[in-house]
Amino acid sequence: MRDVKHDPLLSNGSWKTWTATAKAIVIVACPDCGGLASLVDHTIFPDGTVKPAVSCPDILCRFHEEVRLVGWPLPGPVKEE
Repeated sequence: MRDVKHDPLLSNGSWKTWTATAKAIVIVACPDCGGLASLVDHTIFPDGTVKPAVSCPDILCRFHEEVRLVGWPLPGPVKEE
């Protein structure tokens, strides 16, 4: 299982980050290549564990693993910047 840290704007360009939009869509940057994947068809448990496993949307990347969103749940509503 890979831990993925929260970055509200995915601004630092680093991989292994996640954010949530105002419409409650969670976006994860692939821990291997940085490709962006939304978790619309996933369940996020109270401890941040995501099921089923997350697959990178980049067909050249082989990332397919369970992840845990560090800092989940967010402490308040998400505001669109």
